[in-house]
Amino acid sequence: MMVLATSLLAAAVGGFPSYFSWCDWDVLAERIGVDDVPTGEDVMVGQVEAEQNGNYMPDESLSDFSKKFILERSGSSGPSSHATNVARKFYGNEESLAPGVWLVNCWEVNDWLQNGFLHAGQGSANPPEYTGFGNIKVWNHSWVGSLGQSTDRDALRRIDWVIEKDENQPVVCVGLNNGSTPQPLLSWSYNTIAVGRLDGDHAIDAPSGGIDGMHRHACDIVGPQFTTSEACAVVAASAAMLVEQSGLDIEDLPAEVVKAIMMAAADHRGPADGSGTPWGNNADSSGARRGRASEPLDPVMGAGQINVNRAHLVMGGGDQPGGADPATAPAVTTAGWAFEDMAPGDDRYWLVEATGHIDTMSVLLTWNRTVADSFTSFTLADLDLELLRIDPDSGIPMSLVGDPGIPVFSEGTVRSVAVDDNVEHLYLKGLAPGRYLLQITRTDDDGQAEAAIAWHMDDPVVDPDLSHDGVVDVPDLLGLLTHWGPCDLCRADLEGSGVVDLQDLILLLNTWTP
Repeated sequence: MMVLATSLLAAAVGGFPSYFSWCDWDVLAERIGVDDVPTGEDVMVGQVEAEQNGNYMPDESLSDFSKKFILERSGSSGPSSHATNVARKFYGNEESLAPGVWLVNCWEVNDWLQNGFLHAGQGSANPPEYTGFGNIKVWNHSWVGSLGQSTDRDALRRIDWVIEKDENQPVVCVGLNNGSTPQPLLSWSYNTIAVGRLDGDHAIDAPSGGIDGMHRHACDIVGPQFTTSEACAVVAASAAMLVEQSGLDIEDLPAEVVKAIMMAAADHRGPADGSGTPWGNNADSSGARRGRASEPLDPVMGAGQINVNRAHLVMGGGDQPGGADPATAPAVTTAGWAFEDMAPGDDRYWLVEATGHIDTMSVLLTWNRTVADSFTSFTLADLDLELLRIDPDSGIPMSLVGDPGIPVFSEGTVRSVAVDDNVEHLYLKGLAPGRYLLQITRTDDDGQAEAAIAWHMDDPVVDPDLSHDGVVDVPDLLGLLTHWGPCDLCRADLEGSGVVDLQDLILLLNTWTP
């Protein structure tokens, strides 16, 4: 028997809803101009809703849905208040980040799970009917529930199968349950984006026995809302913004890329519940494993809160394919992404040239599990992610784990080696100037794997104020000249080459205090 939990949503205040600023929409609008902010224009979406008083559709009579074409995929229905409020945040004209979405497919969840789409529990002869509905790119699932353990496992495999096999590569956002009680559907899948709420008051338990992938994280990202239903809708709208911005044909924008971009660009902050709990993924902070993490995400907040300005920067950085070895690693911009096809034993590399101190750096890698057409088995690649420093003398990439990283970065993760997750994540602060390599390593031998990597780092900052007195003057010049010559990881090496030389002197003189 299906048991569903839903949450009512709060109405937005006048003007732009307050949550727009919480996810830096206003920063994005100021940076590129309101008229150029993506709105999800022409992105086809799907909305799946729990039945409420026999209805599953939004109230199409409202001005929020004028000029929308909303299809009833599960038969005729009157308006549902829950579906209406979710739709407002997902694609409404007045309350959504993606008001440009106009073509919407709506399902009632039990129909969607069964004969209307997924065919959960009906055997391999009845695969999901993911064709015939048009190029649906973004799905929103603001519901939770269970069909029983064996059918839940089958349903989760089926939705992951759709995401991996569908030529349109759908982006599926699912909401976690409000409160502490976990529900398997659909947040315990691998290939979706599981969304929590701003205050962290959502279910965080990992999949239980009988469900694939025990010990995985439950939450991928949180939305700037205090219910999971509306948080999920906001993240889905953010995904529609990215799909429009990409300018790519839908078939050319894999779901993994959108997921990686949103998670890499997230604000790494703790719950907004007044506890003061910081974001963290239990990376070792001292000893021989300093900078290493076997858990890629915060157990409550996932990658953190969606940030549409940074996500726009990352998508705008463009596809920057990696090199097969350190010698062919391309130099990357401060924000960007790549989609890599990796065989067993493959590595990929990107060159990071930090010409000054970098306050924060976020890199996220994700890949899908591959489910057999019979839905009776699946495979999952094992990929690791690491930031290495190129030694300025030898040119050899060096590990930053343990003591070698102490003078290089102040805190965070430089090696991510999750065991059960299909996500790896580096998040570090206070990176010293220098040359670095981002490295993906594939450690399993189970067929081909496709992986998306995305990164965002603050602009490098050169600080010639060596004396810390607030001005750049004679004491700073003397400090630089004192260290002239080879001087790896010293503050006088302003651009991180390992040598204090003419380039550093020019940087200092260019910022001389009159």
